[in-house]
Amino acid sequence: MPAGVWPISHAHPGLTRRRALFCPASRLSFVSARARVCYQQAMSTAPPSQPAAKRRRGRKPNSTISRSSIVAAAIELVREAGPEALTTGRIAKRMDIVQSGFYAHFASMDDCIAALEARIEAELRRPIAERMGELRRTNPSNADTLTGYYDGLFDLVDETGPLMELFLRFRRDRSKLGAVLDACEARLIDDLTAHLDAIMPADTRAPGLAERGTKGRVDACRVMARFLVQQSFQGVELWWAGALDRDTAARLLAEQTAHFGISAAAAGLFAPQPG
Repeated sequence: MPAGVWPISHAHPGLTRRRALFCPASRLSFVSARARVCYQQAMSTAPPSQPAAKRRRGRKPNSTISRSSIVAAAIELVREAGPEALTTGRIAKRMDIVQSGFYAHFASMDDCIAALEARIEAELRRPIAERMGELRRTNPSNADTLTGYYDGLFDLVDETGPLMELFLRFRRDRSKLGAVLDACEARLIDDLTAHLDAIMPADTRAPGLAERGTKGRVDACRVMARFLVQQSFQGVELWWAGALDRDTAARLLAEQTAHFGISAAAAGLFAPQPG
């Protein structure tokens, strides 16, 4: 085909066949210009296209979400998958919210763990400490009285089951949460140490304790407190495992506690220390 000639398929409809076969491109420039005008006119009368719907990147924060509900979700997540699962992303996924819903209530994951620690303090440690205070006003070395105390402890375990389970399972874990739970246990031991220091010097079954200096007496009471706290945890775990029924577990802990002072004295725990 000669240079500068267009084929008939691109020719203007008004041209004859002969002229269209050999029409210089320069004479057909008006065709492309007119085609553009027609196309623009057609597009201007076409209905506007609908904008593509924006893809949702996640669910909107739920207005019912609160600090308390986030902490509760964190507790359940740790019970199911361990402390390593405690991330903002997994909490948000569990609660079916965007992560901004989490950050609307907590500045960071550490902030959430601190709130969990506060819940343990309020729902576990303080009630136990209050029961110790009540025990001091009665007969703290009597097995029957102590049975009532441990019954109350088991009531508390029933009321705070998930929280107590979290505490018992992960207080030795090498994580931020584990460190927080360890600190809570240490405060429980401090509470019981103070309780024993208040009642043991007057107990005639613990000879020698009253004669020890303040530090020696407190040190002896702390050793006892650590034994008794661990003993209580073991009792709860045996009950949960079905190895002991609740009444038997409460009575066993009461008898052990009532006679612990005698055992400690026999072991020389209360004897005056040299120097």
